[in-house]
Amino acid sequence: INYSGRTPQEIVADLKKSFDGPMTWQRTAQSLQEVVDALMQSNVTADQRAALFDEPLRQRIEKTCNGKAAARLPACIVALWWHSPVAAQAARSIVADMWADSSTRAQLVRALAESNGPENIASFNTLVRDNNTPILIRQSAVDALGSMNDKAAAKALVDDYATMPPDLKPMAINALTHSVAAGMELMAAISAKVIDVNDVTANHARQL
Repeated sequence: INYSGRTPQEIVADLKKSFDGPMTWQRTAQSLQEVVDALMQSNVTADQRAALFDEPLRQRIEKTCNGKAAARLPACIVALWWHSPVAAQAARSIVADMWADSSTRAQLVRALAESNGPENIASFNTLVRDNNTPILIRQSAVDALGSMNDKAAAKALVDDYATMPPDLKPMAINALTHSVAAGMELMAAISAKVIDVNDVTANHARQL
């Protein structure tokens, strides 16, 4: 049970009722955001969240991923719980849009990271390298790459480390302590002198 006093099943049932009734895009956005807020604060995993949605409801949510802007964000976040290719494509499109709201882009980077798909590595890496991308989004992309527990994702961070701006480098090292695969790449990079051992703090070392 979450802060609203409803179970996850009741939360999704309420969303179904909203979709079955007269819906404006504003109401759709509000209903989906309520689901995101409630279920993200419930003690359930992404897979457990995904299991709450039947196929007809999934299809309606996926359709919303390419709909009005305000509803796209929560729709993509929800649909990524079941690794929807439609949601992933829509999310990557928004993340790559330099004119999209920075907070929205950062939230979608985190949602894509939770889905842990290796196809997201290139998108995240592009954000890390882009000096015109706001630092909030670049930091989210760095965290995502480090948290994927994927050798290729961690290597992408290490390979770009030398050209990162000074304020992003500590974030990159911190991200490389987030998973076993990333930690192995960090230690290898230090050994190969790709990353200066002096850039690694005692706190980073404790996390490895």
